[in-house]
Amino acid sequence: MRAAEMILCFGPWRYDSVSGVLQLTEFSESLAQQLLAGRREQVLEPRLHQLLNYFLQHPQRVLSKTELLDQVWGQDEGSDAALMRAVGLLRKALGDHTKPALYIETLSKRGYRWVAEVVSANDMAAPTEHADAAQADSATEEIAALLHGPQRQFKSMLARRQRVLMLAVFFACAVLALLISLLLFFKQANPNLVFKRQVLLSAMPGSEQLALPLPTEQAMLYQQQQPDHSWRWLFHETVNHTKKPVSDSYHLLSRGQWLDRQFVFEAMRNDECRFYRLDPKKLSDEQPWFACEQLTQQGVLVYDNQLWWLDQNREGTVQLWRLVGQQPVLSVSFADGYRRPQA
Repeated sequence: MRAAEMILCFGPWRYDSVSGVLQLTEFSESLAQQLLAGRREQVLEPRLHQLLNYFLQHPQRVLSKTELLDQVWGQDEGSDAALMRAVGLLRKALGDHTKPALYIETLSKRGYRWVAEVVSANDMAAPTEHADAAQADSATEEIAALLHGPQRQFKSMLARRQRVLMLAVFFACAVLALLISLLLFFKQANPNLVFKRQVLLSAMPGSEQLALPLPTEQAMLYQQQQPDHSWRWLFHETVNHTKKPVSDSYHLLSRGQWLDRQFVFEAMRNDECRFYRLDPKKLSDEQPWFACEQLTQQGVLVYDNQLWWLDQNREGTVQLWRLVGQQPVLSVSFADGYRRPQA
């Protein structure tokens, strides 16, 4: 920065690069009220003074964080946090609160750049006392143009950015309204998710089937067949896609059902048929409940908050059972010619 350029003008500001004094020009009374509580000038603290000088010495150039720290703080003295704080305070002092920035632009992963036009006060100096009247008038007009030019440019830039901001807000509101409408439409059209076929849900070995969402709809339970052909239940969080087994291995599993906020299913292991319960909040091992005779994969149902299931006694008679309280109760015994559904 040359000695003749000690006084610089940008936007509505007049800046003394030697003393670090920022002064609002005479046409910026409203800004004086907003930024300086009615005062016309402020003195930057030494670090902000040095930082602003370095920006003004390299306008329109991308300055990396490393370069700024080395040149303003000195090697191995500053930090990224200190630089970010200093840039924030400098923007606050200049009233640079809009996007895109009026003075200091942030470039992601690259650094910062001074974007405002800088004019030397030397270029706007008044004519000497020995100039004739015509030259004085002409110089005065040129000075006025130079003084008011940054103001007009600054106001024009603000107006353009306000229009862009209004359009962006309008577009965001329209997109949000569209998303809400689509969400309400699909929620009414498909109130319940129904899994009717085997679906690949994870990259774990084996195959998965019969997925059942939790009441919170933040996770699901589904059956996984392992390489040894045994079956178990897996818990799958749909937010972060974590998976973990929540039951032992069985020879066969029925479709799971929700009963009183507990997960209920029928399973065969070691030629023994039994119902089990699982608390989804604790995700602990399943708890044995009561015995059954034969497992029917699609033969378990919760209707009217009551558990119903098909079974077959040792004589081969197909039966319909229901749970009353905590006791299994036989509801119907079908005729001998009734064909029991396949497991």
